Amino acid sequence: MVSKKIAILGLGTVGQGVFRVLRDHQAKITSQLHHALEVKKIFVRSPEKVTEEFSSQAEIVTDYQEIIADPDIDIVVEVMGGIDFAKQCIEGALQAGKAVVTANKDLICEHGASLSQLAEAKELDLRFEAAVAGGIPILNTLRNSFAGDEVTEILGILNGTSNFIISEMTENGSSYQEALAKAQKLGFAEADPSADVDGLDAGRKAVILAKMGFGISLNLDDVMIKGISDLNAVDIEVARNLGYVIKSLAVLNRQGENFACEVQSFLLENSHPLAMVKQEMNAVYTKSKAGGEMMFYGPGAGELPTGVAVVSDIIQVAKNQENDDYQVFANYRLDEKVHLSAQANYPYYYRLAIQDQSQGLKTLLDLLNQEGISINHLGNYQEGMLYILTSPGSYSSHQAIAKQLDSAQGVKLLASYPIFKEEKED
Repeated sequence: MVSKKIAILGLGTVGQGVFRVLRDHQAKITSQLHHALEVKKIFVRSPEKVTEEFSSQAEIVTDYQEIIADPDIDIVVEVMGGIDFAKQCIEGALQAGKAVVTANKDLICEHGASLSQLAEAKELDLRFEAAVAGGIPILNTLRNSFAGDEVTEILGILNGTSNFIISEMTENGSSYQEALAKAQKLGFAEADPSADVDGLDAGRKAVILAKMGFGISLNLDDVMIKGISDLNAVDIEVARNLGYVIKSLAVLNRQGENFACEVQSFLLENSHPLAMVKQEMNAVYTKSKAGGEMMFYGPGAGELPTGVAVVSDIIQVAKNQENDDYQVFANYRLDEKVHLSAQANYPYYYRLAIQDQSQGLKTLLDLLNQEGISINHLGNYQEGMLYILTSPGSYSSHQAIAKQLDSAQGVKLLASYPIFKEEKED
């Protein structure tokens, strides 16, 4: 049987997963195609680290131009990570007439539009299912299953590191530093975890979801991002007592001409399906006009789950090539203009230190009233510390309140989180 030739750029965790999925599931893959899929070449920077498992079945090269120049290679799979060199490799592959599959969220977030335009101009596939939520097939679902429906909201737990840390703090009473250290020991967090805990990783994935789910092109600067490093055990305890759990969520919401995209920690009702997503797992929760509410759950990273997502793209590309065809993966472009807002309107949770309760409360009420916000619930955590739940208000209103509290006499803001509550149907 004639085989279709593939080259893999990078042999880290994901690259090894792609190779093994292709090798171990070749019979099923071949049954769906008119040919086998063969990894012909693998590009690496350190060939001495490549084991016989890979070197015995594919040619190991250290110059990616050997792949670009090879006329036998039909599909290039980029799983190196990084931006500049990966972009150079993908552009070279497309210019040489080779379809591309990538798992590179950083690259697609920053250069996805230009690379997609190049692929379309060359009538080639560029697919990137594994760039968001690892093994969860959310991008293909948004592209294909929601093609006849209008998505109005996407909520996502998109970063396994952050979710693991929050779960450890919530379930086991760990401090932030203890939970982070455990995540690093188990391989769920990098030595430098800043992209994960500062929300940048989830923010990049949110940019991709905005395009695939809403047809809206964003830059990372358009996403309001706040990390989890200031998460405190007191707020976790208060939230639990009030029937909430704290979760770091990506929230994409469209209401008419208004569109908000953000990543930050929320108080989420225990009854919400996403409240049950724990440890390093990911989930995406969608709302659409016809389909209603759906949730997609699974591993957001890992060798084989991500490898399966990459291979699903490879198979689709191979099918397209059999038919002498290609598809624009990010094919939905919203024609209507939308207004980007920093955040949807939410009720908020505030925890405050108050020296004189009567005077402190008066100051707080005055500041809230200035922004048209009221107190829905008030409770004491301990002497000199209380918490409130407010009525809904805009992001700018809550920012103004927080700024005023910084200089207020007798009252100090210790923590604040928006509260995500589903709107009840009449």
